[in-house]
Amino acid sequence: MTVTSEGHAHDGHRSSAGQSGGGAPGPLVHVYLDIGFVRIQRYLARTAKLRGRRVASDRLARATDSAAVAAALPRELAGLAEANPEAGQADGVISLRLSAHDHGERDRLVQDVTDAVLNGLREQFPGAELEAVWATGESYLAARVAEMVPRQARGEVRVDLPAPAEFPLAQPCRLCHTDPAAALRPVPGEGKPQAICPDCAHRLEHDRQARAGERRGEQGASAESRLQAAVGCAEAPATLQDLARCTLRDDAQAPDDDTPDEELDGPAGRIGGRGGASPDRRGGSAISGGSGATQLATVYVDGNAVGAFFGALASAASSAAEADGLRHAKETISVRLAEATVDALELATLRVMDDTGGTGPLLVVPHVVGGDDVLVSLPADRAWAFTLTYLEMFRDLLEEACGPVLRLLPEPPAGHQRPMAPTASAGIVFAHSTYPMNLVVELAEERLARAKRATGGAACSIDFVDVTADGPQGTDDPALALANQDASHPVGDMPMPPALDAQTRQALTHLSRAPLSHRGELADAVRAHGPLIAARTTGTRVGHQLLADALRVFVPTQPQPSVPPARGPVSGAGPGSRPDVISLSHALRIARWWPTS
Repeated sequence: MTVTSEGHAHDGHRSSAGQSGGGAPGPLVHVYLDIGFVRIQRYLARTAKLRGRRVASDRLARATDSAAVAAALPRELAGLAEANPEAGQADGVISLRLSAHDHGERDRLVQDVTDAVLNGLREQFPGAELEAVWATGESYLAARVAEMVPRQARGEVRVDLPAPAEFPLAQPCRLCHTDPAAALRPVPGEGKPQAICPDCAHRLEHDRQARAGERRGEQGASAESRLQAAVGCAEAPATLQDLARCTLRDDAQAPDDDTPDEELDGPAGRIGGRGGASPDRRGGSAISGGSGATQLATVYVDGNAVGAFFGALASAASSAAEADGLRHAKETISVRLAEATVDALELATLRVMDDTGGTGPLLVVPHVVGGDDVLVSLPADRAWAFTLTYLEMFRDLLEEACGPVLRLLPEPPAGHQRPMAPTASAGIVFAHSTYPMNLVVELAEERLARAKRATGGAACSIDFVDVTADGPQGTDDPALALANQDASHPVGDMPMPPALDAQTRQALTHLSRAPLSHRGELADAVRAHGPLIAARTTGTRVGHQLLADALRVFVPTQPQPSVPPARGPVSGAGPGSRPDVISLSHALRIARWWPTS
Protein backbone atom coordinates (compact mmCIF):
# COMPACT_ATOMS: atom_id res chain seq x y z
CA MET A 1 0.00 0.00 0.00
CA THR A 2 1.60 3.27 -1.11
CA VAL A 3 0.68 6.48 0.72
CA THR A 4 2.12 9.95 1.00
CA SER A 5 1.97 12.62 3.64
CA GLU A 6 0.10 15.81 2.77
CA GLY A 7 -0.83 14.82 -0.74
CA HIS A 8 0.72 12.76 -3.46
CA ALA A 9 4.50 12.78 -3.29
CA HIS A 10 5.01 13.47 -6.99
CA ASP A 11 2.63 16.47 -6.86
CA GLY A 12 4.62 17.99 -4.00
CA HIS A 13 7.87 17.29 -5.82
CA ARG A 14 6.61 18.86 -9.01
CA SER A 15 5.60 22.12 -7.33
CA SER A 16 8.80 22.48 -5.34
CA ALA A 17 11.02 21.65 -8.28
CA GLY A 18 9.42 24.29 -10.38
CA GLN A 19 10.14 26.96 -7.80
CA SER A 20 13.80 26.17 -7.33
CA GLY A 21 15.66 29.34 -6.32
CA GLY A 22 12.57 31.54 -6.81
CA GLY A 23 13.90 32.88 -10.11
CA ALA A 24 15.16 31.59 -13.42
CA PRO A 25 15.98 27.95 -12.89
CA GLY A 26 19.64 27.10 -13.09
CA PRO A 27 20.99 24.08 -14.92
CA LEU A 28 19.91 20.83 -13.26
CA VAL A 29 22.93 18.61 -13.48
CA HIS A 30 21.46 15.45 -11.96
CA VAL A 31 18.31 13.95 -10.51
CA TYR A 32 18.86 11.84 -7.37
CA LEU A 33 16.45 9.22 -6.04
CA ASP A 34 16.81 7.45 -2.68
CA ILE A 35 14.58 4.49 -1.80
CA GLY A 36 15.10 2.72 1.49
CA PHE A 37 13.77 0.84 4.48
CA VAL A 38 12.28 2.70 7.42
CA ARG A 39 13.28 1.51 10.91
CA ILE A 40 15.48 -1.16 9.37
CA GLN A 41 16.92 -2.30 12.71
CA ARG A 42 13.48 -3.17 14.04
CA TYR A 43 12.50 -4.87 10.82
CA LEU A 44 15.51 -7.18 10.94
CA ALA A 45 14.87 -7.92 14.63
CA ARG A 46 11.28 -9.10 14.15
CA THR A 47 12.41 -12.74 14.03
CA ALA A 48 13.68 -14.35 17.24
CA LYS A 49 16.38 -16.52 15.70
CA LEU A 50 19.79 -15.29 14.67
CA ARG A 51 19.58 -17.35 11.48
CA GLY A 52 16.42 -15.46 10.52
CA ARG A 53 18.15 -12.11 11.00
CA ARG A 54 21.15 -13.29 9.03
CA VAL A 55 18.90 -14.31 6.16
CA ALA A 56 17.04 -11.00 6.24
CA SER A 57 20.32 -9.06 6.31
CA ASP A 58 21.64 -10.99 3.33
CA ARG A 59 18.38 -10.53 1.40
CA LEU A 60 18.36 -6.84 2.21
CA ALA A 61 21.97 -6.32 1.09
CA ARG A 62 21.31 -8.05 -2.22
CA ALA A 63 18.00 -6.29 -2.83
CA THR A 64 19.44 -2.82 -2.13
CA ASP A 65 22.53 -3.16 -4.32
CA SER A 66 22.03 0.04 -6.30
CA ALA A 67 23.93 -1.15 -9.36
CA ALA A 68 21.93 -4.39 -9.54
CA VAL A 69 18.66 -2.52 -9.08
CA ALA A 70 19.49 -0.08 -11.89
CA ALA A 71 20.45 -2.94 -14.20
CA ALA A 72 17.20 -4.80 -13.44
CA LEU A 73 14.82 -1.96 -14.28
CA PRO A 74 12.15 -2.72 -16.91
CA ARG A 75 13.15 -2.47 -20.56
CA GLU A 76 11.41 0.87 -21.07
CA LEU A 77 13.51 2.36 -18.25
CA ALA A 78 16.81 0.71 -19.21
CA GLY A 79 19.72 3.15 -19.29
CA LEU A 80 17.77 5.99 -17.67
CA ALA A 81 19.09 5.38 -14.15
CA GLU A 82 22.46 4.35 -12.71
CA ALA A 83 23.84 3.60 -9.27
CA ASN A 84 24.63 6.92 -7.63
CA PRO A 85 28.45 7.11 -7.66
CA GLU A 86 28.40 9.92 -5.08
CA ALA A 87 26.68 7.82 -2.39
CA GLY A 88 28.48 5.34 -0.20
CA GLN A 89 27.28 1.78 0.33
CA ALA A 90 24.48 1.53 2.87
CA ASP A 91 22.50 -1.61 3.58
CA GLY A 92 18.81 -0.89 3.14
CA VAL A 93 19.16 2.14 0.86
CA ILE A 94 19.03 2.23 -2.94
CA SER A 95 20.55 5.45 -4.28
CA LEU A 96 20.10 6.14 -8.00
CA ARG A 97 21.13 8.98 -10.29
CA LEU A 98 18.74 9.62 -13.17
CA SER A 99 19.32 11.27 -16.49
CA ALA A 100 18.22 14.91 -16.52
CA HIS A 101 15.10 15.81 -18.55
CA ASP A 102 12.69 18.71 -18.78
CA HIS A 103 10.35 19.04 -15.81
CA GLY A 104 7.47 17.02 -17.26
CA GLU A 105 9.59 14.10 -18.40
CA ARG A 106 11.68 14.22 -15.26
CA ASP A 107 8.68 13.89 -12.94
CA ARG A 108 7.27 11.04 -14.97
CA LEU A 109 10.64 9.27 -15.05
CA VAL A 110 11.05 9.60 -11.28
CA GLN A 111 7.58 8.21 -10.71
CA ASP A 112 8.10 5.29 -13.12
CA VAL A 113 11.47 4.33 -11.59
CA THR A 114 10.10 4.66 -8.07
CA ASP A 115 7.10 2.46 -8.95
CA ALA A 116 9.34 -0.22 -10.45
CA VAL A 117 11.75 -0.31 -7.49
CA LEU A 118 9.05 -0.23 -4.81
CA ASN A 119 7.10 -3.00 -6.51
CA GLY A 120 10.19 -5.20 -6.59
CA LEU A 121 11.00 -4.54 -2.94
CA ARG A 122 7.43 -5.10 -1.81
CA GLU A 123 7.37 -8.50 -3.49
CA GLN A 124 10.51 -9.56 -1.60
CA PHE A 125 9.77 -7.83 1.73
CA PRO A 126 6.02 -7.93 2.38
CA GLY A 127 6.37 -6.76 5.98
CA ALA A 128 8.78 -3.85 5.50
CA GLU A 129 8.02 -0.13 5.53
CA LEU A 130 9.62 1.66 2.57
CA GLU A 131 10.25 5.30 1.74
CA ALA A 132 11.27 7.18 -1.40
CA VAL A 133 12.48 10.76 -1.82
CA TRP A 134 14.09 12.54 -4.77
CA ALA A 135 15.72 15.88 -5.52
CA THR A 136 17.83 17.73 -8.06
CA GLY A 137 21.16 19.46 -7.61
CA GLU A 138 24.67 19.94 -8.87
CA SER A 139 25.81 17.16 -6.48
CA TYR A 140 24.23 14.50 -4.31
CA LEU A 141 25.35 16.37 -1.21
CA ALA A 142 23.67 19.58 -2.37
CA ALA A 143 20.48 17.73 -3.30
CA ARG A 144 20.29 15.96 0.07
CA VAL A 145 20.88 19.08 2.14
CA ALA A 146 18.70 21.45 0.11
CA GLU A 147 15.74 19.19 -0.74
CA MET A 148 15.83 15.59 0.47
CA VAL A 149 16.39 16.13 4.19
CA PRO A 150 13.88 19.02 4.46
CA ARG A 151 11.26 16.96 2.61
CA GLN A 152 11.82 14.03 4.91
CA ALA A 153 11.47 16.33 7.93
CA ARG A 154 8.16 17.68 6.56
CA GLY A 155 6.90 14.21 5.66
CA GLU A 156 6.82 15.05 1.95
CA VAL A 157 8.00 11.64 0.88
CA ARG A 158 6.45 8.65 -0.77
CA VAL A 159 5.79 5.92 1.79
CA ASP A 160 4.98 2.33 0.88
CA LEU A 161 3.40 0.43 3.78
CA PRO A 162 2.75 -3.29 4.17
CA ALA A 163 -0.73 -4.43 3.26
CA PRO A 164 -3.10 -4.22 6.26
CA ALA A 165 -4.34 -7.45 7.78
CA GLU A 166 -7.69 -8.36 6.24
CA PHE A 167 -8.64 -10.36 9.35
CA PRO A 168 -6.82 -8.97 12.41
CA LEU A 169 -7.96 -11.86 14.62
CA ALA A 170 -6.18 -14.43 12.47
CA GLN A 171 -3.54 -16.67 14.01
CA PRO A 172 -0.26 -14.76 14.45
CA CYS A 173 2.87 -15.87 12.64
CA ARG A 174 4.69 -18.55 14.64
CA LEU A 175 8.09 -17.08 13.79
CA CYS A 176 7.81 -13.29 14.15
CA HIS A 177 4.54 -12.96 16.12
CA THR A 178 4.07 -9.65 14.29
CA ASP A 179 1.86 -10.27 11.25
CA PRO A 180 -1.06 -12.68 10.78
CA ALA A 181 -0.17 -16.14 9.50
CA ALA A 182 -1.08 -16.74 5.87
CA ALA A 183 0.22 -20.22 5.04
CA LEU A 184 1.64 -23.43 6.45
CA ARG A 185 5.31 -23.94 5.64
CA PRO A 186 7.99 -26.41 6.83
CA VAL A 187 10.39 -24.70 9.24
CA PRO A 188 13.89 -26.07 9.98
CA GLY A 189 14.00 -27.61 13.44
CA GLU A 190 10.23 -28.03 13.69
CA GLY A 191 8.56 -31.41 13.38
CA LYS A 192 5.54 -30.18 11.45
CA PRO A 193 4.67 -27.23 9.17
CA GLN A 194 4.14 -23.92 10.94
CA ALA A 195 1.65 -21.12 10.27
CA ILE A 196 3.75 -18.17 9.13
CA CYS A 197 3.27 -14.74 7.55
CA PRO A 198 4.30 -13.85 3.97
CA ASP A 199 7.41 -12.00 5.11
CA CYS A 200 8.71 -14.96 7.10
CA ALA A 201 7.83 -17.25 4.18
CA HIS A 202 10.16 -15.18 1.98
CA ARG A 203 12.87 -15.36 4.64
CA LEU A 204 12.58 -19.15 4.72
CA GLU A 205 12.82 -19.38 0.93
CA HIS A 206 15.91 -17.16 0.90
CA ASP A 207 17.34 -19.25 3.74
CA ARG A 208 16.94 -22.38 1.61
CA GLN A 209 18.69 -20.66 -1.30
CA ALA A 210 21.44 -19.30 0.98
CA ARG A 211 22.15 -22.75 2.44
CA ALA A 212 22.42 -24.14 -1.07
CA GLY A 213 24.84 -21.34 -1.93
CA GLU A 214 26.93 -22.07 1.16
CA ARG A 215 27.26 -25.69 0.06
CA ARG A 216 28.54 -24.42 -3.29
CA GLY A 217 31.04 -22.16 -1.53
CA GLU A 218 29.35 -18.90 -2.51
CA GLN A 219 30.07 -15.74 -0.52
CA GLY A 220 27.11 -14.09 1.22
CA ALA A 221 26.21 -10.45 0.64
CA SER A 222 25.33 -9.51 4.23
CA ALA A 223 27.33 -7.15 6.39
CA GLU A 224 28.42 -10.17 8.44
CA SER A 225 29.76 -11.98 5.38
CA ARG A 226 31.63 -8.88 4.25
CA LEU A 227 33.16 -8.37 7.70
CA GLN A 228 34.23 -12.00 7.94
CA ALA A 229 35.93 -11.79 4.54
CA ALA A 230 37.71 -8.55 5.51
CA VAL A 231 38.93 -9.91 8.87
CA GLY A 232 39.88 -13.28 7.39
CA CYS A 233 38.51 -15.44 10.21
CA ALA A 234 36.14 -18.37 10.51
CA GLU A 235 32.37 -18.01 10.46
CA ALA A 236 30.60 -16.56 13.47
CA PRO A 237 28.90 -18.89 15.96
CA ALA A 238 25.64 -20.36 14.73
CA THR A 239 23.45 -19.04 17.56
CA LEU A 240 23.42 -16.16 19.99
CA GLN A 241 23.94 -18.64 22.84
CA ASP A 242 27.17 -19.86 21.20
CA LEU A 243 28.26 -16.27 20.60
CA ALA A 244 27.74 -15.42 24.29
CA ARG A 245 30.03 -18.31 25.27
CA CYS A 246 32.98 -16.72 23.46
CA THR A 247 33.92 -14.83 26.59
CA LEU A 248 37.35 -13.72 27.74
CA ARG A 249 36.46 -14.50 31.35
CA ASP A 250 36.39 -17.95 32.84
CA ASP A 251 33.23 -19.07 34.58
CA ALA A 252 34.41 -18.00 38.02
CA GLN A 253 34.93 -14.43 36.84
CA ALA A 254 31.56 -14.04 35.11
CA PRO A 255 28.95 -11.88 36.89
CA ASP A 256 26.16 -13.76 38.64
CA ASP A 257 23.28 -14.66 36.36
CA ASP A 258 20.18 -16.49 37.47
CA THR A 259 18.47 -16.35 34.09
CA PRO A 260 17.93 -19.82 32.60
CA ASP A 261 19.92 -20.55 29.49
CA GLU A 262 16.98 -21.33 27.26
CA GLU A 263 17.77 -22.46 23.79
CA LEU A 264 15.43 -20.24 21.78
CA ASP A 265 17.80 -20.14 18.87
CA GLY A 266 18.12 -23.83 18.15
CA PRO A 267 20.55 -26.47 19.37
CA ALA A 268 23.83 -25.21 20.75
CA GLY A 269 25.74 -28.40 20.19
CA ARG A 270 28.09 -26.88 17.65
CA ILE A 271 30.58 -24.66 19.39
CA GLY A 272 32.85 -22.21 17.66
CA GLY A 273 30.76 -21.27 14.66
CA ARG A 274 28.95 -22.82 11.80
CA GLY A 275 32.18 -24.37 10.68
CA GLY A 276 32.17 -26.62 13.76
CA ALA A 277 35.52 -25.51 15.20
CA SER A 278 36.44 -27.16 18.46
CA PRO A 279 36.81 -25.21 21.71
CA ASP A 280 40.14 -23.50 22.27
CA ARG A 281 40.96 -22.39 25.81
CA ARG A 282 44.00 -20.25 26.44
CA GLY A 283 44.89 -19.20 29.96
CA GLY A 284 41.40 -19.99 31.21
CA SER A 285 39.69 -17.82 28.58
CA ALA A 286 37.00 -19.29 26.39
CA ILE A 287 38.23 -18.32 22.95
CA SER A 288 35.59 -20.07 20.88
CA GLY A 289 33.07 -21.47 23.26
CA GLY A 290 32.71 -24.06 25.98
CA SER A 291 31.96 -21.76 28.93
CA GLY A 292 28.67 -21.21 30.69
CA ALA A 293 28.52 -17.50 29.84
CA THR A 294 25.08 -16.29 28.74
CA GLN A 295 25.40 -12.53 28.37
CA LEU A 296 25.52 -10.61 25.08
CA ALA A 297 26.02 -6.97 24.22
CA THR A 298 24.27 -5.16 21.39
CA VAL A 299 25.94 -1.93 20.29
CA TYR A 300 24.15 0.69 18.20
CA VAL A 301 26.40 3.43 16.76
CA ASP A 302 25.34 6.54 14.86
CA GLY A 303 27.21 9.59 13.60
CA ASN A 304 27.23 12.99 15.31
CA ALA A 305 26.99 16.34 13.52
CA VAL A 306 26.96 14.68 10.09
CA GLY A 307 24.09 16.88 8.92
CA ALA A 308 25.78 20.06 10.16
CA PHE A 309 29.01 19.18 8.37
CA PHE A 310 27.19 18.30 5.15
CA GLY A 311 25.18 21.51 5.39
CA ALA A 312 28.29 23.66 5.77
CA LEU A 313 29.95 21.93 2.83
CA ALA A 314 26.85 22.13 0.64
CA SER A 315 26.32 25.82 1.35
CA ALA A 316 29.91 26.75 0.51
CA ALA A 317 29.77 28.81 -2.67
CA SER A 318 30.95 26.90 -5.73
CA SER A 319 32.45 30.17 -7.02
CA ALA A 320 34.86 30.35 -4.12
CA ALA A 321 38.61 30.43 -4.64
CA GLU A 322 38.81 26.68 -4.00
CA ALA A 323 35.85 25.82 -6.24
CA ASP A 324 37.40 22.70 -7.78
CA GLY A 325 38.38 21.27 -4.41
CA LEU A 326 34.96 21.98 -2.93
CA ARG A 327 33.20 20.44 -5.92
CA HIS A 328 35.29 17.28 -5.61
CA ALA A 329 34.65 17.15 -1.85
CA LYS A 330 30.90 17.44 -2.38
CA GLU A 331 30.97 14.56 -4.84
CA THR A 332 33.03 12.21 -2.67
CA ILE A 333 32.27 12.99 0.98
CA SER A 334 29.34 10.54 1.29
CA VAL A 335 31.55 7.74 0.00
CA ARG A 336 34.33 8.70 2.43
CA LEU A 337 31.86 8.62 5.32
CA ALA A 338 30.65 5.12 4.39
CA GLU A 339 34.25 3.93 4.01
CA ALA A 340 35.14 5.30 7.46
CA THR A 341 32.23 3.35 8.94
CA VAL A 342 33.40 0.09 7.36
CA ASP A 343 37.06 0.67 8.24
CA ALA A 344 36.26 1.52 11.88
CA LEU A 345 34.10 -1.60 12.14
CA GLU A 346 36.90 -3.80 10.81
CA LEU A 347 39.52 -2.25 13.10
CA ALA A 348 37.30 -2.54 16.18
CA THR A 349 36.54 -6.17 15.33
CA LEU A 350 40.23 -6.99 15.00
CA ARG A 351 40.85 -5.30 18.35
CA VAL A 352 38.38 -7.47 20.25
CA MET A 353 39.62 -10.63 18.49
CA ASP A 354 43.28 -10.14 19.44
CA ASP A 355 43.16 -13.11 21.79
CA THR A 356 42.05 -15.52 19.04
CA GLY A 357 45.17 -15.03 16.94
CA GLY A 358 42.96 -14.60 13.87
CA THR A 359 42.07 -18.29 13.80
CA GLY A 360 38.83 -18.28 15.78
CA PRO A 361 35.30 -17.48 14.69
CA LEU A 362 34.01 -13.99 13.96
CA LEU A 363 33.01 -12.56 17.35
CA VAL A 364 31.24 -9.41 16.14
CA VAL A 365 27.97 -10.08 14.31
CA PRO A 366 26.81 -6.99 12.41
CA HIS A 367 23.11 -6.73 11.68
CA VAL A 368 23.14 -3.35 9.89
CA VAL A 369 26.03 -1.38 8.40
CA GLY A 370 24.87 1.61 6.40
CA GLY A 371 26.12 5.18 6.05
CA ASP A 372 27.13 6.12 9.59
CA ASP A 373 24.86 3.53 11.30
CA VAL A 374 26.14 0.27 12.78
CA LEU A 375 24.25 -2.33 14.83
CA VAL A 376 26.22 -5.34 16.11
CA SER A 377 26.01 -8.13 18.70
CA LEU A 378 29.04 -9.59 20.49
CA PRO A 379 30.02 -11.27 23.78
CA ALA A 380 29.32 -8.93 26.69
CA ASP A 381 32.88 -8.66 27.98
CA ARG A 382 34.16 -7.53 24.59
CA ALA A 383 31.67 -4.69 24.14
CA TRP A 384 33.56 -1.87 25.83
CA ALA A 385 36.78 -2.55 23.90
CA PHE A 386 34.81 -2.71 20.64
CA THR A 387 32.86 0.47 21.29
CA LEU A 388 35.81 2.57 22.44
CA THR A 389 37.95 1.41 19.52
CA TYR A 390 35.18 2.02 16.99
CA LEU A 391 34.44 5.55 18.22
CA GLU A 392 38.12 6.49 18.31
CA MET A 393 38.87 5.03 14.88
CA PHE A 394 35.78 6.58 13.29
CA ARG A 395 36.70 9.97 14.73
CA ASP A 396 40.32 9.73 13.59
CA LEU A 397 39.43 8.49 10.10
CA LEU A 398 36.95 11.31 9.54
CA GLU A 399 39.32 13.91 10.93
CA GLU A 400 41.84 12.73 8.36
CA ALA A 401 39.27 12.68 5.56
CA CYS A 402 37.52 15.95 6.45
CA GLY A 403 40.53 17.99 7.55
CA PRO A 404 41.47 19.11 4.02
CA VAL A 405 37.82 19.82 3.26
CA LEU A 406 37.36 21.96 6.37
CA ARG A 407 40.35 24.07 5.36
CA LEU A 408 38.64 24.83 2.05
CA LEU A 409 35.53 26.24 3.69
CA PRO A 410 35.29 30.02 4.00
CA GLU A 411 35.45 31.66 7.40
CA PRO A 412 32.05 31.55 9.16
CA PRO A 413 30.19 34.76 9.99
CA ALA A 414 30.95 36.48 13.27
CA GLY A 415 29.48 34.60 16.20
CA HIS A 416 29.37 31.28 14.35
CA GLN A 417 31.74 28.36 14.91
CA ARG A 418 33.59 26.54 12.17
CA PRO A 419 32.10 23.10 11.52
CA MET A 420 33.97 20.11 12.89
CA ALA A 421 34.54 16.68 11.40
CA PRO A 422 31.70 14.30 12.32
CA THR A 423 32.11 11.91 15.24
CA ALA A 424 29.86 9.12 16.56
CA SER A 425 28.01 8.07 19.70
CA ALA A 426 26.95 4.63 20.90
CA GLY A 427 24.26 2.92 22.94
CA ILE A 428 25.09 -0.47 24.53
CA VAL A 429 22.62 -3.04 25.86
CA PHE A 430 23.90 -5.92 27.99
CA ALA A 431 21.32 -8.70 28.22
CA HIS A 432 20.86 -12.45 28.33
CA SER A 433 21.34 -14.08 24.95
CA THR A 434 17.67 -15.11 24.88
CA TYR A 435 16.31 -11.63 25.61
CA PRO A 436 13.99 -10.65 22.71
CA MET A 437 15.97 -8.89 20.01
CA ASN A 438 13.21 -6.42 19.17
CA LEU A 439 13.29 -5.17 22.78
CA VAL A 440 17.09 -5.03 22.71
CA VAL A 441 16.98 -2.81 19.61
CA GLU A 442 14.49 -0.45 21.24
CA LEU A 443 16.67 -0.17 24.35
CA ALA A 444 19.77 0.44 22.20
CA GLU A 445 17.97 3.25 20.38
CA GLU A 446 17.01 4.84 23.71
CA ARG A 447 20.56 4.62 25.05
CA LEU A 448 22.01 6.04 21.84
CA ALA A 449 19.63 9.02 21.99
CA ARG A 450 20.57 9.57 25.64
CA ALA A 451 24.28 9.48 24.77
CA LYS A 452 23.81 12.06 22.02
CA ARG A 453 21.89 14.38 24.34
CA ALA A 454 24.74 14.30 26.87
CA THR A 455 27.10 16.14 24.50
CA GLY A 456 24.48 17.79 22.32
CA GLY A 457 25.61 15.52 19.47
CA ALA A 458 28.84 17.51 19.33
CA ALA A 459 31.28 14.81 20.46
CA CYS A 460 31.76 11.08 21.06
CA SER A 461 29.62 9.72 23.88
CA ILE A 462 28.37 6.38 25.24
CA ASP A 463 25.45 5.23 27.33
CA PHE A 464 24.58 1.69 28.41
CA VAL A 465 22.04 -0.43 30.26
CA ASP A 466 22.59 -3.83 31.86
CA VAL A 467 19.19 -5.53 31.63
CA THR A 468 20.18 -8.57 33.68
CA ALA A 469 21.59 -6.57 36.58
CA ASP A 470 19.54 -3.35 36.55
CA GLY A 471 16.42 -4.11 34.52
CA PRO A 472 15.43 -2.60 31.17
CA GLN A 473 14.97 0.89 32.65
CA GLY A 474 18.57 0.97 33.87
CA THR A 475 19.76 3.61 36.32
CA ASP A 476 20.01 7.39 36.48
CA ASP A 477 23.76 7.34 35.90
CA PRO A 478 24.79 9.92 33.28
CA ALA A 479 26.06 9.09 29.82
CA LEU A 480 29.82 9.14 29.28
CA ALA A 481 32.02 11.26 27.07
CA LEU A 482 34.82 9.43 25.29
CA ALA A 483 37.52 11.79 26.57
CA ASN A 484 37.93 15.05 28.47
CA GLN A 485 37.96 17.12 25.29
CA ASP A 486 34.64 15.54 24.33
CA ALA A 487 33.17 16.47 27.70
CA SER A 488 34.27 20.08 27.19
CA HIS A 489 32.21 20.71 24.07
CA PRO A 490 29.48 23.30 24.58
CA VAL A 491 26.12 21.71 25.36
CA GLY A 492 24.11 24.74 26.48
CA ASP A 493 23.09 24.69 30.12
CA MET A 494 23.48 20.92 30.47
CA PRO A 495 26.10 19.60 32.91
CA MET A 496 29.14 18.14 31.25
CA PRO A 497 29.19 14.33 31.29
CA PRO A 498 31.89 12.28 32.99
CA ALA A 499 34.76 11.41 30.67
CA LEU A 500 36.44 8.08 30.03
CA ASP A 501 39.92 9.60 30.08
CA ALA A 502 43.12 7.55 30.44
CA GLN A 503 43.13 7.72 34.25
CA THR A 504 39.49 6.63 34.46
CA ARG A 505 40.02 3.74 32.05
CA GLN A 506 43.01 2.50 34.06
CA ALA A 507 41.00 2.70 37.27
CA LEU A 508 38.14 0.77 35.66
CA THR A 509 40.62 -1.91 34.59
CA HIS A 510 41.84 -2.18 38.20
CA LEU A 511 38.25 -2.39 39.40
CA SER A 512 37.34 -5.10 36.87
CA ARG A 513 40.37 -7.19 37.93
CA ALA A 514 39.30 -7.19 41.57
CA PRO A 515 37.51 -10.39 42.62
CA LEU A 516 33.80 -10.41 41.90
CA SER A 517 32.98 -11.08 45.56
CA HIS A 518 34.93 -7.98 46.63
CA ARG A 519 33.15 -5.78 44.11
CA GLY A 520 29.80 -7.20 45.17
CA GLU A 521 30.47 -6.50 48.83
CA LEU A 522 31.57 -2.97 47.99
CA ALA A 523 28.44 -2.38 45.88
CA ASP A 524 26.25 -3.49 48.79
CA ALA A 525 28.07 -1.07 51.10
CA VAL A 526 27.64 1.81 48.64
CA ARG A 527 23.89 1.18 48.48
CA ALA A 528 23.64 0.99 52.27
CA HIS A 529 26.00 3.74 53.41
CA GLY A 530 27.16 5.79 50.41
CA PRO A 531 30.49 5.76 48.56
CA LEU A 532 32.70 7.53 51.07
CA ILE A 533 31.80 5.30 54.02
CA ALA A 534 31.90 2.22 51.79
CA ALA A 535 35.40 3.10 50.59
CA ARG A 536 36.71 3.77 54.11
CA THR A 537 35.16 0.68 55.68
CA THR A 538 34.43 -2.14 53.28
CA GLY A 539 37.05 -1.05 50.74
CA THR A 540 39.75 -0.88 53.40
CA ARG A 541 38.70 -4.11 55.08
CA VAL A 542 38.69 -6.05 51.84
CA GLY A 543 42.20 -4.76 51.29
CA HIS A 544 42.56 -5.70 47.63
CA GLN A 545 45.24 -3.49 46.09
CA LEU A 546 43.48 -3.15 42.72
CA LEU A 547 40.34 -2.08 44.52
CA ALA A 548 42.30 0.50 46.50
CA ASP A 549 43.82 1.92 43.30
CA ALA A 550 40.37 2.33 41.78
CA LEU A 551 38.87 3.92 44.89
CA ARG A 552 41.40 6.74 44.72
CA VAL A 553 39.84 7.81 41.40
CA PHE A 554 36.17 7.21 42.02
CA VAL A 555 36.08 8.37 45.65
CA PRO A 556 38.33 11.45 45.72
CA THR A 557 39.41 12.35 49.25
CA GLN A 558 40.30 15.96 48.40
CA PRO A 559 37.98 18.65 47.03
CA GLN A 560 38.24 18.84 43.27
CA PRO A 561 39.60 22.08 41.78
CA SER A 562 36.94 24.24 40.18
CA VAL A 563 39.13 24.88 37.12
CA PRO A 564 41.10 22.12 35.37
CA PRO A 565 44.85 22.75 35.69
CA ALA A 566 46.55 24.41 32.71
CA ARG A 567 43.35 24.39 30.69
CA GLY A 568 41.35 27.34 31.99
CA PRO A 569 37.57 27.49 32.01
CA VAL A 570 35.79 25.02 29.78
CA SER A 571 34.09 26.84 26.92
CA GLY A 572 30.33 26.85 26.82
CA ALA A 573 29.83 25.42 30.31
CA GLY A 574 30.35 28.51 32.40
CA PRO A 575 33.54 29.70 34.09
CA GLY A 576 35.11 27.26 36.46
CA SER A 577 33.08 24.23 35.43
CA ARG A 578 34.52 20.82 34.77
CA PRO A 579 33.23 17.38 33.76
CA ASP A 580 31.61 15.37 36.53
CA VAL A 581 33.55 12.48 38.09
CA ILE A 582 32.19 8.98 37.59
CA SER A 583 30.62 7.90 40.87
CA LEU A 584 31.71 4.70 42.60
CA SER A 585 28.35 2.99 42.03
CA HIS A 586 28.48 3.96 38.34
CA ALA A 587 32.05 2.66 38.08
CA LEU A 588 31.04 -0.66 39.64
CA ARG A 589 28.31 -1.05 37.01
CA ILE A 590 30.75 -0.26 34.20
CA ALA A 591 33.30 -2.71 35.65
CA ARG A 592 30.90 -5.64 35.30
CA TRP A 593 31.89 -5.96 31.65
CA TRP A 594 34.96 -3.75 31.45
CA PRO A 595 37.98 -5.56 29.93
CA THR A 596 40.54 -6.77 32.45
CA SER A 597 43.50 -6.01 30.19
